[in-house]
Parts: sequence; structure tokens; C-alpha cells
Amino acid sequence: MSNDRLRQMEAFCAVVDAGGFAAAAKRLSLSQSAISKALSALEQRLGVSLLNRTTRGQSISLEGERYLENCRQVLELIESSEDDLTAKKTGAFGLLKISVPVSFGLDQISPILPIFLAENPGVKIELSVTDRIENLIDGKIDVAIRMGELEDSSLISRKLCGLDRIIVASPSYLNNKAAPMHPEELSRHNCLLWKGNAHHLNKWPFFEGSSHLAVRIDGNFLSNNGMALVAACLDGVGIMRMAEHVAAPLLRSGKLVQLLADYQRPDNQEIHIVFQRKKQNLTRVRNFVDFCVKEFQTLSWT
Repeated sequence: MSNDRLRQMEAFCAVVDAGGFAAAAKRLSLSQSAISKALSALEQRLGVSLLNRTTRGQSISLEGERYLENCRQVLELIESSEDDLTAKKTGAFGLLKISVPVSFGLDQISPILPIFLAENPGVKIELSVTDRIENLIDGKIDVAIRMGELEDSSLISRKLCGLDRIIVASPSYLNNKAAPMHPEELSRHNCLLWKGNAHHLNKWPFFEGSSHLAVRIDGNFLSNNGMALVAACLDGVGIMRMAEHVAAPLLRSGKLVQLLADYQRPDNQEIHIVFQRKKQNLTRVRNFVDFCVKEFQTLSWT
């Protein structure tokens, strides 16, 4: 197979995955005209239109959909084969794109990345920090950290650790208001709220004896960023139901105080590292997944 054919196939996949010629050109570090010429040459050689072009953009044709999957398989097989041969000589190499949620990513994943890079000097990391669930295919993400129930069953997952949340407040907040002694007393307190996709976390679960108790809280500070809520909690703005991995060191230092511990109900949620099945043979992906699983065998916050 000629290099021209491979470049044309790569250009076609990039246009579809990136959503346009300009984005594809940026992804492949080529000019937009080079992408256009490659795709035109591919369509001319195949004798079909892979994209339906209009003044408003382009969409993939029926023939293009059939051809796209074959292109991906060919390109992935080439990448996997070359990676396998090269890695045996030089170790893991290439760009590793990682997606992590904000709080856990900044608090737990980001600090261990220098260790991984030192062990894998041929790897370059691109880290995306967001609480939005990124599509691994569309975003060209190699691995992602996911919290809670996994929705995409097509992904391979490995458990890193459990996730619990505890009720906390700063001493400065408690200097002005008496600590709640029962979950229902939270209605008299200012509580820190999630907005956006995490708004379900504004209903706090408790145990009272053998019964379940759920309290919907309210307050004057909302954010879609967990670290912003943590900062507000430390500043005495209100009470927060905080992830244990963030709260534990702050409790030990005395910057926060745990509340309602007798009513604590475990989340029983898990944190996983996930990746596409087709990526599992890439040495850089395999090394990073194994590295993370090993790192979280012992939890730093317990």
C-alpha cells in the first residue's frame, strides 16, 4: 500500500472525526488545502463520494460510512504493529491523550504523571481536565478516568479505587453557627451546591438506624467545579459533602471538621480507568493503565 493511500485514508478519518476540514488540518498539522486535495484524490480513485458537501458544511455519505470503519481498522492495525515493534526496542512512545475529572484529576492523577513520564521517557502526555464526559472516539482520547456508574459498555475498564463523600465544614463557619447534630438540621445551614451535570449530588444520603434518609440541601453558592466548592468551604462559606480523597488531608490538618459522622452513608461508588478495546495493545496505553492500577493499590488518603 502506497504512502499516498495511507495519507488519504488518514485525512478522511480526520475530517469525519474532527468535524471538518479546518479541524482535520489542525489535527494532522497540515494545510486545509492539503486535506482537501487528499480527500478529492481518494474519492476520485474510489469513484464514490465519501462526503456530502453543501454550503453549510459536509456529512458522511452511506458509502463513506462503510469505508470509514475499514479505514480505521487499517490505520489502527498499522499503529499497533509499529508500536509493538518499536516499543520492544525503545519502550513506550508517542502521544498519550488522557481525560480526567477536575477534582480527582488535579488531586490524584496530575501529581503522579511526572513519575509515569520518568518511567516512560518516550511518551508525551496531553491532559484534558473536565467534568464533562468526553467521547473517547470523537475526542481521540486514549484513556479516561470515570467516576460512578459506567454507561458505555463498549469500553474496557479497570477499577482504581472506591469513592466516598463526607460532610465537612471549616472551623470559621462553625464559629458562627452551631454544628448540625442531625441531618434534618442542615435546612438551617448554608450548604454548598453543585450545578450542571452534577446537580444530583445536592441530595445528601444518610443512615438513621436501619433506615435511609435523603436530605435536599440549599445554599447561596453554586458551582460546576468541585475545587471551587472546596475553596468556598475552606473560606467558611458553608457546609460541603466533599470527596474523601480531598477532605481527608484537610481534616488531618484541622482546616476542616467532619460533621454528622454517625449518620454517614457510604456512596459505594467506584473510580475506573477506561479505554477503547482497539487501544489495549498500544504499549503507552497499557503501561499507563497498569501504572495507575498499581499506584492506587494503596490509597494516599486512608
